[in-house]
Amino acid sequence: SEQHLAAIRHCNGIDTWIVAHEYNSNNYVSFLLSSAGLNTVGVVSTIGVPIPVNSGGVLKASTDGNKLAFILAPVGVELYDFNRSNGFLSNALLLNDTTISSGGELSADGSKLYTNTLGNQGSYLMQWDLCAGSPTAILASRDTVGISTNSITGVMQYMQLAQNGRIYISQGSGYLGVISDPETPGSGCNYVSNAYNYTPNIVLGLPDFESHLLRAKFNYTAANSC
Repeated sequence: SEQHLAAIRHCNGIDTWIVAHEYNSNNYVSFLLSSAGLNTVGVVSTIGVPIPVNSGGVLKASTDGNKLAFILAPVGVELYDFNRSNGFLSNALLLNDTTISSGGELSADGSKLYTNTLGNQGSYLMQWDLCAGSPTAILASRDTVGISTNSITGVMQYMQLAQNGRIYISQGSGYLGVISDPETPGSGCNYVSNAYNYTPNIVLGLPDFESHLLRAKFNYTAANSC
C-alpha cells in the first residue's frame, strides 16, 4: 500500500531513503534514491510485528528522520529508531492498543504522536508523549485531546503534518480538522474538528508526502478540483 511508505532524507542531506513494509512478514525494506536513480536492492530490517495482507495503517517519519512510527489497526503503534546512514531500523517499541485506527502523525519536533480511535461518542484524537521515558511511561502518557462528531464514516481518517507545523485531519465528512499546536501537551495542542468546511464535498484523505522534504511550492485552484 502507498500508505505503508515513508521518505527520509539520507544523512548526506542529498539522497533519500524510501522505506516500505512487506506484507505477511516483519520486514522493513529501505531503498536508496540518489542522482544515479533508485537502488532496487533494499536494506532489510527484520523487526517488529508481522503485517497481515490488506491491513490498514500509515508509516510516518519524524522530520529529522531519526524516528519511524507505524500506526497499524488493530495492532497499535510500532516505534523505531532509523539510521539515516545505512537505512536500518532498530530499538522496536510496540504500544499495544487494539482500539487505534489507521491514522496518525508525529509533531514537527518528534515529541508527540497523534492517533485516532473510535469511541461511544464519536472519533477520539489521542496524544502520546514520546519523551515520557520507558515504554510503560509512553503507553501511560496516552491522553484524549479531542473528539470529532462530524465524521460520516465513524472515525477520523488520515493526518498530515504541513510545512506550517500544524497537523491536518481528514474526517470522511465535509470538514477538515486541525491540530494548531501539536507540540503542546494535552488540550493545549488546540485541536478543532470542524476547522475548515468543505461541504458538500467529502474529505476522505490527504496527500501522502513528507512535507519537510518539499523544496518546491505549488498552487491549488478550484478549477483543478477532483
